[in-house]
Amino acid sequence: MIHTLRIIHLDDNYYITSLIQVLLTEEGFVCDIERVETETDFIALLKRGEFDLVLSELTLSGMSGMTALAMSRQRYPDLPFIFVTDTMGEEVAIESLKSGATDYVLKCRLGRLGPAVKLALLEAEEGEKHRENQLHHARKLEAVGRPTCGMNHDYVKKGVKR
Repeated sequence: MIHTLRIIHLDDNYYITSLIQVLLTEEGFVCDIERVETETDFIALLKRGEFDLVLSELTLSGMSGMTALAMSRQRYPDLPFIFVTDTMGEEVAIESLKSGATDYVLKCRLGRLGPAVKLALLEAEEGEKHRENQLHHARKLEAVGRPTCGMNHDYVKKGVKR
């Protein structure tokens, strides 16, 4: 069964969304892209959840892409977030990555989008597996640690005569 990639695309240009759909399909993705233009609509989709990726323009008329990144990180810290923009200089790109963006792709280089999405999804999957392994390991330690501590405590109480 093929997994449909669910994407929030925050951009005020319908044609870019259509182009992204075509490019990702050519890369082998099956996509369901929901384009939003406003902060209100973006927040509504975030609240609904069930998305695999956020693609966002940096500069929008009603909202900043950096604000969208912060909102996304607050609600879903591990959700891949890629800026797809034509207005990002080197300093802003560095700041966006420091703020938690997974990557950025310039609109004049959209050929990079497919590989960037693949890498972002792979990193998110590996991060999830790592967190699951850590949780599993912590649970094992907790399960092993409780009886051991209890047995040691009981042994000390029974073994010491005063």
